[in-house]
Amino acid sequence: GVFNGKFFKGRDMNIEATPVGGRQVTGWKLTFVGSGTNTQDIDGPVLNFTVPACQMVLAQATFDDIDGIQDANKQLCRWSKNGNQLTLHGIDNGESVTVYDLHGMIIHHFTSSGGDAHLTLPGRSVYVVKVGSHTFKVK
Repeated sequence: GVFNGKFFKGRDMNIEATPVGGRQVTGWKLTFVGSGTNTQDIDGPVLNFTVPACQMVLAQATFDDIDGIQDANKQLCRWSKNGNQLTLHGIDNGESVTVYDLHGMIIHHFTSSGGDAHLTLPGRSVYVVKVGSHTFKVK
């Protein structure tokens, strides 16, 4: 879609896309055009940014098939869940870990220091977990 409204320097923007046809947003290409051009690649289904001084903002979503998310028991990352407590086992040092809810909101995001990660989830639901380049769902 196209946003033809006004935006102002310093305003916080939150963009979330709802694709159709079994697709999901996996990232964004964000470009600010002013006296020069600044382009950033951002991972994740939701785009959050603060508008800089510029003449134009271009946000382009990257899509993938939703069927590409596999069940966690098919992934290299081992996990266990007890109620709303999720434990990710054996994460490599330096791996980026992000947990999303089904609305694409980030629940947890951190860089692993290696070993196990113990997370508290906000409730009983399905979550999408990304560890490094591996993405899977946890019920």
